[in-house]
Amino acid sequence: MSTKSNLITRDIDLLVSINERSRLSVNFSLITLNRRLQRIVEPRAPRPALRLRALKELSSAGIRCNLLMMPVIPGLTDSEAAMERVIEVARAAGATQVWWRPLFLKPSAARRFLPFVEREFPQLKKRMDDFYGRSTYAPRAYNDRLGAIIEHLKRKHGFATSEAVTQPPPIRPTIQFSFLTS
Repeated sequence: MSTKSNLITRDIDLLVSINERSRLSVNFSLITLNRRLQRIVEPRAPRPALRLRALKELSSAGIRCNLLMMPVIPGLTDSEAAMERVIEVARAAGATQVWWRPLFLKPSAARRFLPFVEREFPQLKKRMDDFYGRSTYAPRAYNDRLGAIIEHLKRKHGFATSEAVTQPPPIRPTIQFSFLTS
């Protein structure tokens, strides 16, 4: 499950019950701890502190919780110090993994988001135009740099790195049976 809402804790009994019978993960989206910035970019979402409290409550109940740093917004939420603080407090609240992705803008989203950035953060207009003026995705060099920073921060704060998480499980030898047919 993925959420921005702290209201998920209303169903903690049900989630615990599901978790006892299955493998449940709750992913909390959190891109900044800066309340002022959060109110601008996520005006209807719960405050970061409420999401972290919910993450802690669920993880304390034995439910696996992960941090979703999505999207990382160029120039707004991508400073190493800000990302580290989000990762650090999520770990303290009980997060077991960090998943991230830089902002990508399909044309329909770009038509709304780019004017929003120009109005709210005019200093980022050129950067956003350079990144998303002719592409849905941030430049590869930006993505690679961001990935290196986040992998370093994950290691620093005790999270498994993406390489460790995405490796397939080792292949175990299996016994193959052959049956004779008449």
